[in-house]
This record gives sequence, C-alpha cells and structure tokens, in this order.
Amino acid sequence: MLAAASPSLWGQLAAAIPLALLATLSPTSVAVVIWYLGLESPRRLAIAYLGGAFLITALVAVATLVLLQGTQTVPHHHPTPSGAVDIVLGVALLGTAVALARHKPRENERTKERRHDPKGAFVLGVLMWTPSLAYLAALKLVSDANAGTASTLVASLVIIACVLLVIEVPIAFYFFYPDRTRVRLEAFHEWLHRHGRTILTWGLAAGGVFMVVHGIVVASAG
Repeated sequence: MLAAASPSLWGQLAAAIPLALLATLSPTSVAVVIWYLGLESPRRLAIAYLGGAFLITALVAVATLVLLQGTQTVPHHHPTPSGAVDIVLGVALLGTAVALARHKPRENERTKERRHDPKGAFVLGVLMWTPSLAYLAALKLVSDANAGTASTLVASLVIIACVLLVIEVPIAFYFFYPDRTRVRLEAFHEWLHRHGRTILTWGLAAGGVFMVVHGIVVASAG
C-alpha cells in the first residue's frame, strides 16, 4: 500500500480478520470452556472466563493502538518505520510457525489453575488470553488505516470478537441448547486437538509472509 494516502480501514480490517482468527485456535481454551460448562452455575463461570479474556484483549488493543499512533508508525506519514514494524512482526510469525512445526506442544500448566468460582474463572481468562503475535499483527493493520476514533473502535471490537470466537459461540449456544452444545463442543475440541496445530502452523506462516511483503511494500513507498 502506498504512503500517498492512508489505506482504507475496512480493507485493512479484511486483511486483519484472518490473523485474528488464528489467535482463537486454542484446544486448551476449548477444553476450559467444556470444563466450566460441566460445573454448577456454568453460565456464570463461563461468562466470567470470557470477561477476563475480553479485558486483557481490550486493554492490549488500546495500549497497542495508542503506542503505534504515538511512535511514528503510521504508513501515511512514516512509511519506513511502519514497514519495519510489519517486517519484524512477519519474521516473528514465521519463526513461531517454524518452532510450532518442529516441537511438540507441551501441556499448558495454567489449565491446572482452574477454580470453581467466578473470580478464579475471570483471572484464568486473563492469564490464558495474553495476546499473541497474530493478534498484535491484526491490530497493526487496523492502526495503519489511521482512521477516526469511532471507526477504529468498531474495527478493534470486530478483531476482539474474532479472537474470542471460540469462547463466545459455545456460551451463546449453551443458553439455548446446553446438552447439544457440550456434545458439539467436545467433538470440535477433538478435531482441533488433531488438526489445530497443522492449521495454526500454516496459518502463521502465511500471515508471516503477508506481513513481510506488506512491510516491504509500505517501506518502499517512502
């Protein structure tokens, strides 16, 4: 994208959504949702877990967007620094993809910290949803549009909704179809456990290539 004009926010959002969806591919998080929905007061626990996840992702979105807007990384005005940030994020995504392909994942120790009370579920949501590189890359693309505050807020909420999709959808369906939701969620968890790592690896690699190429194009426009 050229530095002569700020890129379209909605075009940037369309490019950012696939990166945000990569951040939601977590078998561990699906397992936690299944566990909470099987306890007493499942709705309160699951919503508290979602609340913690939303809080950390929202805070990081605000901090990231403010930082990017305040450190001369808007491509319209500063294409070279902006492109450099894209390239760094792209290389980091590629490195993560390589590491994921070469090493077997370890069991997430934080799942052992599950508690039966809403406060514990909220804290676990915060801990488990510490934002990923894919999420940060998605926010960078939104920031590049240099749009107004209201439009940027809407775009950020869309990104957050995509990141937390794996929590939001089961909770929403559980309110209407509790038994069917648990069965479908367990089946999805098994599928994600078998195929999620491969999908994530290739997705991160594709996202890394996109960010590197995007960064080169932006930087060269300066």
